[in-house]
Amino acid sequence: MSFLEGESPVLDAVGVGALNLDRITAVGEDYGIDSDNTFVAEHTDRHVGGSATNTLVAMARHASVGMNCVTGENPNGLCVLEELERRGVYTDGLVRVIPGADTPLTEVIVYKGGGRFILNSITPNSATNQYGEQDAARVTELTAQRPDTLVHAATFLRDKQTQILQNTLKKVSDNGAPVSFSPGALYTFGLDTDGRQVSLLERNQDLFEPVTYLFVNKDEVSGLMEMDYEAAALAYLRRFQRCKSAVITLGAGETIGRDENLYMSVAYVRDEDDLTVHAVAAPWWEPPGAQREDALPIVDTTGAGDSVVAGTLLDIIAKKPWHEVGNTATIMARLCISEYGPTVAVPSPEELEAHYATTKLPMVRTLRL
Repeated sequence: MSFLEGESPVLDAVGVGALNLDRITAVGEDYGIDSDNTFVAEHTDRHVGGSATNTLVAMARHASVGMNCVTGENPNGLCVLEELERRGVYTDGLVRVIPGADTPLTEVIVYKGGGRFILNSITPNSATNQYGEQDAARVTELTAQRPDTLVHAATFLRDKQTQILQNTLKKVSDNGAPVSFSPGALYTFGLDTDGRQVSLLERNQDLFEPVTYLFVNKDEVSGLMEMDYEAAALAYLRRFQRCKSAVITLGAGETIGRDENLYMSVAYVRDEDDLTVHAVAAPWWEPPGAQREDALPIVDTTGAGDSVVAGTLLDIIAKKPWHEVGNTATIMARLCISEYGPTVAVPSPEELEAHYATTKLPMVRTLRL
């Protein structure tokens, strides 16, 4: 029996991906080790985690969103499920609680200045490894009824779940739903059967075929296409004609070409005529009136890329022109890295509007395909 016995929920977007609990532990510049080799923590807290999950939680303050995933019946699993619901993410019929399974805890050690060390605790009994066809079918059913629902996906760790994701993205795309995808750094490279290092794209091209919007950082897209990130973005759009935009995050403010301004991300956008690509660069942002000495600190970069995805998708859903899209993304990402945790600093609609009113429009460059 379908889980959608009546009308499906009206959602602007639904996420598909792993769900885990992040424990953020902040240590000092000396990496938290004192003279007795004792670990010294300055701050610790727990947050709902997972790339797609972070994105949908950030979007939930501004749009109607749901999350499709599985969680364990252990304390971690019930904690993250409760947190999803508290943050306004729709879960009814989309999240399956698996008795006896564990929701993994991810340890994130944050050094002063935002550097991180991540330790994943995926076990054979992890709920993430038990995401199955019956779970993915719920997204297919949802988009069959409401094909205007955007589906945002992040890659799973295991090949079985990645294959399920591939099949699901094709089905929802066939239903007419737009698809966004964040493959993530952990999955950019892998080994083939001969032990040769290959990119995820080379191993599984079909996973990218249905994608409308690709989200990667500059190292990930360079790894996928095996070339410089700007050339890689253009090559990706040439190869995958269904893709409308490849959004590249640049880290803690970088220059582009000879331009001396700092930018946080750049979206390579295919025009409707399919003959040109606009490069829409989102500027590094500080609050109005901020001077160098009182600019926002870089505290924790966990979830920064997911915040760029969230802000971009919110503007896509709102049908804003591409020369405005980068503003929401860069504001949300800059606020994100000023606090510990991936979604603690998500602005309210009123706060975002106040910031947006004072943010410069991104610079637009046009590149020929």
